[in-house]
Amino acid sequence: MYVTESKEKSEFIFRCLNLLNFWVYGACGICFFYLVNPFIKLWVGEDYLFPIAVVAVIVANFLTDGLQNAVISYKDACGLFWEGKFRPIASALLNIVFSLILVRFLGITGVILGTIASRFLTTWWFDALLVHKRAFNKSPAGYYFRYLRYLAIVVATALLVYPVANLIDATNLILWAAKGFVCFLIPNVTFLTIFRNTEEFRYILMIVKDLLTHFFKR
Repeated sequence: MYVTESKEKSEFIFRCLNLLNFWVYGACGICFFYLVNPFIKLWVGEDYLFPIAVVAVIVANFLTDGLQNAVISYKDACGLFWEGKFRPIASALLNIVFSLILVRFLGITGVILGTIASRFLTTWWFDALLVHKRAFNKSPAGYYFRYLRYLAIVVATALLVYPVANLIDATNLILWAAKGFVCFLIPNVTFLTIFRNTEEFRYILMIVKDLLTHFFKR
Protein backbone atom coordinates (compact mmCIF):
# COMPACT_ATOMS: atom_id res chain seq x y z
CA MET A 1 0.00 0.00 0.00
CA TYR A 2 2.76 2.45 0.91
CA VAL A 3 4.59 1.74 -2.36
CA THR A 4 1.66 1.73 -4.76
CA GLU A 5 -0.64 4.45 -3.37
CA SER A 6 -0.27 8.17 -2.75
CA LYS A 7 0.73 9.29 0.72
CA GLU A 8 -2.76 10.71 1.28
CA LYS A 9 -4.47 7.44 0.35
CA SER A 10 -1.96 5.44 2.36
CA GLU A 11 -2.60 7.61 5.42
CA PHE A 12 -6.36 7.20 4.96
CA ILE A 13 -6.00 3.40 4.87
CA PHE A 14 -3.87 3.70 7.99
CA ARG A 15 -6.72 5.53 9.74
CA CYS A 16 -9.16 2.85 8.60
CA LEU A 17 -6.94 0.14 10.07
CA ASN A 18 -6.72 2.10 13.30
CA LEU A 19 -10.50 2.32 13.51
CA LEU A 20 -10.84 -1.39 12.79
CA ASN A 21 -8.26 -2.23 15.46
CA PHE A 22 -10.03 -0.02 17.96
CA TRP A 23 -13.41 -1.58 17.18
CA VAL A 24 -12.25 -5.18 17.48
CA TYR A 25 -9.95 -4.77 20.46
CA GLY A 26 -12.31 -2.38 22.24
CA ALA A 27 -15.34 -4.65 21.95
CA CYS A 28 -13.33 -7.76 22.85
CA GLY A 29 -11.68 -6.01 25.79
CA ILE A 30 -15.03 -4.96 27.25
CA CYS A 31 -16.39 -8.49 26.83
CA PHE A 32 -13.33 -9.95 28.56
CA PHE A 33 -13.61 -7.47 31.44
CA TYR A 34 -17.18 -8.47 32.27
CA LEU A 35 -17.07 -12.16 31.36
CA VAL A 36 -13.78 -13.62 32.57
CA ASN A 37 -14.56 -13.77 36.30
CA PRO A 38 -18.11 -15.11 35.83
CA PHE A 39 -16.66 -17.83 33.61
CA ILE A 40 -13.95 -18.71 36.14
CA LYS A 41 -16.61 -18.84 38.86
CA LEU A 42 -18.66 -21.32 36.81
CA TRP A 43 -15.59 -23.34 35.89
CA VAL A 44 -13.53 -23.69 39.08
CA GLY A 45 -15.28 -21.61 41.73
CA GLU A 46 -14.97 -18.26 43.49
CA ASP A 47 -11.61 -19.03 45.09
CA TYR A 48 -9.87 -18.57 41.74
CA LEU A 49 -11.36 -15.23 40.69
CA PHE A 50 -9.03 -12.45 39.56
CA PRO A 51 -9.04 -9.19 41.55
CA ILE A 52 -10.85 -6.54 39.53
CA ALA A 53 -7.63 -4.49 39.30
CA VAL A 54 -5.85 -7.40 37.62
CA VAL A 55 -8.68 -7.82 35.11
CA ALA A 56 -8.61 -4.08 34.37
CA VAL A 57 -4.87 -3.95 33.68
CA ILE A 58 -5.02 -7.13 31.57
CA VAL A 59 -7.68 -5.48 29.42
CA ALA A 60 -5.72 -2.22 29.30
CA ASN A 61 -2.60 -4.08 28.16
CA PHE A 62 -4.61 -6.02 25.56
CA LEU A 63 -6.17 -2.83 24.23
CA THR A 64 -3.07 -0.63 24.14
CA ASP A 65 -1.10 -3.42 22.49
CA GLY A 66 -3.80 -4.04 19.89
CA LEU A 67 -4.07 -0.37 18.98
CA GLN A 68 -0.40 -0.44 17.95
CA ASN A 69 -1.03 -2.98 15.17
CA ALA A 70 -1.58 -0.49 12.37
CA VAL A 71 1.51 1.55 13.28
CA ILE A 72 3.72 -1.54 13.50
CA SER A 73 2.38 -2.91 10.21
CA TYR A 74 3.09 0.36 8.40
CA LYS A 75 6.51 0.72 9.99
CA ASP A 76 7.45 -2.74 8.77
CA ALA A 77 5.93 -2.16 5.32
CA CYS A 78 7.91 1.07 4.94
CA GLY A 79 11.14 -0.60 6.01
CA LEU A 80 11.68 1.82 8.88
CA PHE A 81 13.88 -0.54 10.84
CA TRP A 82 17.14 1.39 11.10
CA GLU A 83 15.60 4.62 12.38
CA GLY A 84 13.97 2.79 15.26
CA LYS A 85 16.72 0.31 16.01
CA PHE A 86 17.15 1.42 19.64
CA ARG A 87 13.45 1.69 20.49
CA PRO A 88 12.95 -2.03 21.35
CA ILE A 89 15.97 -1.92 23.66
CA ALA A 90 14.68 1.19 25.44
CA SER A 91 11.21 -0.32 25.72
CA ALA A 92 12.54 -3.59 27.16
CA LEU A 93 14.77 -1.83 29.70
CA LEU A 94 11.97 0.45 30.88
CA ASN A 95 9.62 -2.52 31.08
CA ILE A 96 12.05 -4.38 33.34
CA VAL A 97 12.70 -1.35 35.57
CA PHE A 98 9.04 -0.40 35.96
CA SER A 99 7.93 -3.98 36.51
CA LEU A 100 10.58 -4.64 39.18
CA ILE A 101 9.62 -1.47 41.02
CA LEU A 102 5.84 -1.82 40.76
CA VAL A 103 5.70 -5.55 41.50
CA ARG A 104 6.89 -4.81 45.05
CA PHE A 105 3.82 -2.67 45.70
CA LEU A 106 1.14 -4.03 43.39
CA GLY A 107 2.12 -7.62 42.58
CA ILE A 108 1.08 -8.92 39.17
CA THR A 109 -0.89 -5.73 38.60
CA GLY A 110 2.35 -3.78 38.84
CA VAL A 111 4.09 -6.01 36.31
CA ILE A 112 1.36 -5.39 33.74
CA LEU A 113 1.27 -1.67 34.54
CA GLY A 114 5.03 -1.60 33.95
CA THR A 115 4.49 -3.07 30.49
CA ILE A 116 1.81 -0.49 29.69
CA ALA A 117 3.93 2.40 30.98
CA SER A 118 7.00 1.35 28.99
CA ARG A 119 4.85 1.03 25.87
CA PHE A 120 3.51 4.57 26.22
CA LEU A 121 6.94 6.03 26.91
CA THR A 122 8.54 4.37 23.86
CA THR A 123 6.52 2.44 21.28
CA TRP A 124 3.34 4.51 21.37
CA TRP A 125 4.74 7.93 20.57
CA PHE A 126 7.97 6.99 18.78
CA ASP A 127 6.63 4.50 16.22
CA ALA A 128 3.74 6.82 15.35
CA LEU A 129 6.13 9.74 14.95
CA LEU A 130 8.40 7.67 12.71
CA VAL A 131 5.58 6.47 10.46
CA HIS A 132 3.94 9.87 10.12
CA LYS A 133 7.15 11.77 9.45
CA ARG A 134 8.74 9.23 7.09
CA ALA A 135 5.70 7.66 5.40
CA PHE A 136 3.08 10.42 5.44
CA ASN A 137 5.16 13.61 5.75
CA LYS A 138 2.84 14.98 8.42
CA SER A 139 2.59 15.50 12.15
CA PRO A 140 1.43 12.55 14.29
CA ALA A 141 -0.68 14.88 16.47
CA GLY A 142 -3.91 13.69 14.85
CA TYR A 143 -2.98 10.08 15.52
CA TYR A 144 -2.21 10.79 19.18
CA PHE A 145 -5.56 12.55 19.58
CA ARG A 146 -7.51 9.74 17.91
CA TYR A 147 -5.71 7.11 20.01
CA LEU A 148 -6.58 8.85 23.27
CA ARG A 149 -10.11 9.43 22.03
CA TYR A 150 -10.46 5.72 21.26
CA LEU A 151 -9.29 4.84 24.78
CA ALA A 152 -11.78 7.31 26.27
CA ILE A 153 -14.60 5.84 24.19
CA VAL A 154 -13.75 2.32 25.36
CA VAL A 155 -13.77 3.41 29.01
CA ALA A 156 -17.06 5.29 28.60
CA THR A 157 -18.63 2.34 26.79
CA ALA A 158 -17.45 -0.07 29.49
CA LEU A 159 -19.17 2.14 32.08
CA LEU A 160 -22.29 2.14 29.91
CA VAL A 161 -22.28 -1.66 29.82
CA TYR A 162 -21.84 -2.02 33.60
CA PRO A 163 -25.41 -1.44 34.88
CA VAL A 164 -26.92 -3.72 32.22
CA ALA A 165 -24.35 -6.51 32.55
CA ASN A 166 -24.60 -6.31 36.34
CA LEU A 167 -28.29 -7.20 36.15
CA ILE A 168 -27.42 -10.66 34.82
CA ASP A 169 -26.12 -13.04 37.47
CA ALA A 170 -24.34 -15.68 35.38
CA THR A 171 -25.15 -18.70 37.55
CA ASN A 172 -25.12 -21.05 34.55
CA LEU A 173 -23.75 -21.14 31.01
CA ILE A 174 -27.01 -19.90 29.47
CA LEU A 175 -27.03 -16.79 31.66
CA TRP A 176 -23.31 -16.35 31.04
CA ALA A 177 -23.98 -16.43 27.29
CA ALA A 178 -26.78 -13.89 27.77
CA LYS A 179 -24.38 -11.65 29.67
CA GLY A 180 -21.89 -12.12 26.84
CA PHE A 181 -24.50 -11.10 24.27
CA VAL A 182 -25.20 -7.88 26.16
CA CYS A 183 -21.48 -7.15 26.55
CA PHE A 184 -21.00 -7.71 22.82
CA LEU A 185 -24.08 -5.83 21.63
CA ILE A 186 -23.79 -2.57 23.57
CA PRO A 187 -20.19 -1.73 22.53
CA ASN A 188 -20.89 -2.50 18.88
CA VAL A 189 -24.07 -0.42 18.84
CA THR A 190 -22.24 2.40 20.62
CA PHE A 191 -19.31 2.32 18.21
CA LEU A 192 -21.68 2.18 15.24
CA THR A 193 -23.57 5.21 16.53
CA ILE A 194 -20.36 7.20 16.96
CA PHE A 195 -18.53 6.24 13.76
CA ARG A 196 -21.21 5.33 11.21
CA ASN A 197 -20.89 8.64 9.34
CA THR A 198 -17.10 8.74 9.16
CA GLU A 199 -15.21 8.17 5.92
CA GLU A 200 -13.17 5.43 7.56
CA PHE A 201 -16.22 3.43 8.60
CA ARG A 202 -17.87 3.80 5.19
CA TYR A 203 -14.69 2.55 3.52
CA ILE A 204 -14.44 -0.45 5.85
CA LEU A 205 -18.11 -1.22 5.24
CA MET A 206 -17.58 -1.07 1.48
CA ILE A 207 -14.65 -3.52 1.73
CA VAL A 208 -16.71 -5.90 3.88
CA LYS A 209 -19.62 -5.76 1.42
CA ASP A 210 -17.28 -6.45 -1.50
CA LEU A 211 -15.73 -9.42 0.32
CA LEU A 212 -19.14 -10.87 1.20
CA THR A 213 -20.39 -10.39 -2.36
CA HIS A 214 -17.30 -12.12 -3.74
CA PHE A 215 -17.60 -14.94 -1.20
CA PHE A 216 -21.26 -15.72 -1.90
CA LYS A 217 -20.77 -15.56 -5.67
CA ARG A 218 -18.15 -18.33 -5.57
